[in-house]
Amino acid sequence: MRNPITVRRRDPTSAHSPLRLPHGARVLIRPIREDDAEGYARAFTRLSAESRRRRFLSAISRLSPRDLRYLTAVDQHEHVALVAVEPGAGETLGSVRYVRIAGGRADAELAIEVIDEWQRRGVGRALLEALSAHARANGLSRFTALVAADNRPMQRALKRAVLDVEEDYGELEYLLDVDALTPPSAPGPRRATHRGREVTPRPAFSRAGIQPAARPA
Repeated sequence: MRNPITVRRRDPTSAHSPLRLPHGARVLIRPIREDDAEGYARAFTRLSAESRRRRFLSAISRLSPRDLRYLTAVDQHEHVALVAVEPGAGETLGSVRYVRIAGGRADAELAIEVIDEWQRRGVGRALLEALSAHARANGLSRFTALVAADNRPMQRALKRAVLDVEEDYGELEYLLDVDALTPPSAPGPRRATHRGREVTPRPAFSRAGIQPAARPA
């Protein structure tokens, strides 16, 4: 019996190169690490009460140690998270994440936040595009996202990718096309060939359940 062929997928965030935003500032987008917990906690204090409510869909005032572990000690497979960091200062400006939906093959739940003084400067778009490129390269095709009905900036950011939207008790549940959020230059899932035949890659994720990204444990 022949050994199965394993396809190595490209991670679009692996270069760790600073990005220039539309207004000239630079940010570094990279995978989150467990030792980012302190920086993430500082960034949380730089979110206004309104931004916290919109991000966590509740009036959360602090993150517990358990919350921080959930948000930063991710496996980068079923739960993938990226951070935007200010070069030089090293301060966390925002993060974006997706969590694989249990039992699904191509869907994940999306969540994002950017500290107030860096909002409307292109950080959120850069994070969304980086995460979407990662998701696309690893075989995901759809995101779901819960958005507060009054969160107009987030609704505008997602508008180009909406496949469906439903409203329920003041929240909007979006179904989003990953391809529509991905920059045109980002790679799509690659097909490997062996002796002229196309080989189907192994799934990038397990089916283990994990809690939603929009609400930390």
